[in-house]
Amino acid sequence: MMRNASIFMSSIVFFVVLASVSYALGISPASASMKYEPNMPQSFTFYTNINPFVEGYIEGELAQYASITKDNVAVDGSFEVTVTLPDLIDAPGEHKMYVGLIEKGKAGGGMVSGIVTIRSPIKVFVPFPGSYAEVEFFPSDLNNNETRQFTVTIHHKGTKLIEGAYATIDVVNSNNELAETLTTNKNDVIPLDTTHVYSLFNASKHTSGNYRAIAHIFLGDVQKDIEKPFRIGTMEVTITNYTQSFTVDSIGKFDILVESNWNAVIDNVYAQVTISNQSGIVSDFQTISVSLNPWEKKLISTYWDSNGYALGLYEAMIKLHYSGTMTQHQGPFSIEKVPETQRTSLIPKISISAMLTIAVIALILLNIFVLLRKKKKKK
Repeated sequence: MMRNASIFMSSIVFFVVLASVSYALGISPASASMKYEPNMPQSFTFYTNINPFVEGYIEGELAQYASITKDNVAVDGSFEVTVTLPDLIDAPGEHKMYVGLIEKGKAGGGMVSGIVTIRSPIKVFVPFPGSYAEVEFFPSDLNNNETRQFTVTIHHKGTKLIEGAYATIDVVNSNNELAETLTTNKNDVIPLDTTHVYSLFNASKHTSGNYRAIAHIFLGDVQKDIEKPFRIGTMEVTITNYTQSFTVDSIGKFDILVESNWNAVIDNVYAQVTISNQSGIVSDFQTISVSLNPWEKKLISTYWDSNGYALGLYEAMIKLHYSGTMTQHQGPFSIEKVPETQRTSLIPKISISAMLTIAVIALILLNIFVLLRKKKKKK
């Protein structure tokens, strides 16, 4: 009996230790990169937690050219990998080998090997023969009072120098008309390097709206084209929709959908709403204030009580205030009968005054209940 209990407790201790070792197993950096330089040893240091029960390993297509040259995991949690690439790797492009950690048994046995492993890749890029470039172009949104740099990024992944790389950028407006053509500076691009060419774009020369930028990139004898959209913003918030009808004698949300046309945050945006008919203004209320992110659409809402207002057609005037300016919109508004589907409802519509009355009565009853309980406790 005692022997079985001892075996049981040993098993528990074993699995607890095993779980803690497994949980702590990690490796950094998460990845490493190296240039293709034949017969030039390059070393990388990796780190993990101090642990005498793990060891490093290397696998993958280039594993034969790497080895673990220092192993101090049990001392300070580090180990070093040295890579010496051959004279020739046939396939150009990215290649990977993996440096990993694996649990090992204690000296003399006692733990199962290979329960948990973790890997980190070493990436090797083998250049393409001749000129081979990948390009990027991201014109950014801007406001009509700004000048921005339009940049083309050239990643040279070949073996031959590209001389005098540059780009022309056609700016096309929403009517598909050429608005302006920019010309960047020129740069030489050396193999396995990245270069940027750019030109300045002044938005104040153009109206706000949607545009397209078409970059024609000249890389020696090769031309590549990239087209990207961008926007020129103006300090304006537009009202795109609003609540146009209410049910009679009800409380509901009055929603206003707004959209920012500005490439920056606009704070303290709120609306004043006036409801009127032939007799004049019948209601005037204000929404809460909100902030709008660049180009954001958002609902601005408040609650309105239609109790006491007559059925019929009205006029809604919405004045949207922001950054010392205003946008306004006037449109139809109506107060309508309760739909047939709602008339059978067991929950009647109640006005704000009725709700307040109920709340006050409930608060009085609660106070009476608390006082009675206190008196009872004293007795």
